[in-house]
Amino acid sequence: MRLGIPVSGTMAHSFVTSFDHEIDSYRAYADAFPRRCFLLIDTYDSIEGAKKAAIVGNELEKRGEKLLGVRLDSGDLGELSKRVRKILDDAGLDHVKIVASGDLNEWKLTS
Repeated sequence: MRLGIPVSGTMAHSFVTSFDHEIDSYRAYADAFPRRCFLLIDTYDSIEGAKKAAIVGNELEKRGEKLLGVRLDSGDLGELSKRVRKILDDAGLDHVKIVASGDLNEWKLTS
């Protein structure tokens, strides 16, 4: 902040695990970053995380904000992204982006 460089990024696994309940971490993150909210949904179970992210996404919408996206960091990213997309779309959150991370490189993306 002292240098005027904007901070960006997504939530960390350690942030999620610092709460007793995953959804509480999502709500805290959404409260802290209501206009830049990207939730990490695979700390425990990606599908359950996506369902909880959809709940928080709809809570943000009721407050006039939007969930920007969710991040998958492990597992079969292609298959998980399809399942997560359906969960988000079914919840009326078709605008929410899905991003992938987790030791990705050009060789892994082409194989």
